Amino acid sequence: MAKNEIIWILPNRNQNDEDTVLKNGERLKLTSAINVVDLPKSIILGIPEGILKRNPDKDLIYAQYCRQQNPNRDIFVLSVKCGVDKDNRGVYLTVLQILNPGADPGKMPEPPIGLNDEERTIVQQISQRYQKNQDKWIKSIKQMLDYVASDSDESSFANIENPDAVFRAQWTPLSTKSSWVRIVIISAVIVTGLCYLVKCLMDGKLF
Repeated sequence: MAKNEIIWILPNRNQNDEDTVLKNGERLKLTSAINVVDLPKSIILGIPEGILKRNPDKDLIYAQYCRQQNPNRDIFVLSVKCGVDKDNRGVYLTVLQILNPGADPGKMPEPPIGLNDEERTIVQQISQRYQKNQDKWIKSIKQMLDYVASDSDESSFANIENPDAVFRAQWTPLSTKSSWVRIVIISAVIVTGLCYLVKCLMDGKLF
């Protein structure tokens, strides 16, 4: 069985044409570390602008999970804000885990050699946040992973809705809430109809 892989995509502070990554202790260009074309289309490396506008929280963590059939593997991605580039625009640190199907991604991996002080601090802070039940972003990630582990039929998941995406995740916490709302509405309609039917029967209006 293939070994799980961890690829750290570093913040592009110098606005280089291609992201730099850390993989197995080696600094590489992104396309040398992984065939990006083979990643699921719903996977986004970094944090989309639409999500940032709707969630300005500095502690935001964007998480995604995909089951992939060809090649047969699972993809788990975490992206966090990590400073700014030379034009004062936000940049991101992303950890991309390539897992054997059904493998538990666990908690935040240990920061590898090669991260600078800011990046290492952010990774350590996320590890600490995993211990805090009140952290809403960690809670949303755990909720997503619990749903992944429930043998659902969906293949793509995210802890935050991204309505601007062309290829949207099939499951988000928002979609779960929407499903419950639909269930409540349908149940209410059924109960109302049954109550009306009973009333009509009692009044003899149906015969």
